[in-house]
Amino acid sequence: MDDWESYLVQGPWKARRSPVGSPEKGDLFSTLRNAVFLAAIYVYWMGWLYAFYLYAHFGISLNVLDIPVYSFFVYAYSVAKLALSPLLTFFLLLLIYQVRRWLVVAILTFILGLGLFYILQTAAWRAANDEARSKRMGKHVKTITFVLRPESTKSYSKEFLCQNSREELKLLTETKTNYYVFYQPISEEGQELPYATTYDVLRSDIFLARIQMQNIPKKGELYDKSVEY
Repeated sequence: MDDWESYLVQGPWKARRSPVGSPEKGDLFSTLRNAVFLAAIYVYWMGWLYAFYLYAHFGISLNVLDIPVYSFFVYAYSVAKLALSPLLTFFLLLLIYQVRRWLVVAILTFILGLGLFYILQTAAWRAANDEARSKRMGKHVKTITFVLRPESTKSYSKEFLCQNSREELKLLTETKTNYYVFYQPISEEGQELPYATTYDVLRSDIFLARIQMQNIPKKGELYDKSVEY
């Protein structure tokens, strides 16, 4: 059936055809929707893996943490910086396929899309371990000191009580019911970090918790600031 017969049978509007190789508006919308969906999957994957590797470094499972879903999208930023090139390449290939419909582009897009899961996993592992190392070196963490309830003191080891009294504990994260802190021994310059110890402290055992904020310059001077709650 040629164009004139289609015009007579289907009517003037249905007989119109889009130019070859030119995507219609519906196709563009569908591609944009699929691209956003894929991007959300990759971003969530990056953030979840980052959090998993970060807290696994300290021996903490994600199952015991109250991490909201949106936090995984925030965590993904640290991973995306390490995997920016393959991510941009994938979505560029996806755009090219939508415009040109080349089979070779479709195959490359499919292969890279699958490979991204491994690439992002490796990038998340690197980013999480870098952040864990920074925390153990005293960066991006705050010192925390506890005042334990008298009846709860016997539940904790002597090492923990000594480290707490010397203000050597660092706050890793907290939930509605627990504090997760760690102690990192000081190492000599140029040597590897010694083994750290992570503690799980129940909020119900705490009478008072004091977090020491980092010194910051104010009018040319340094001052100490702490908060108690």
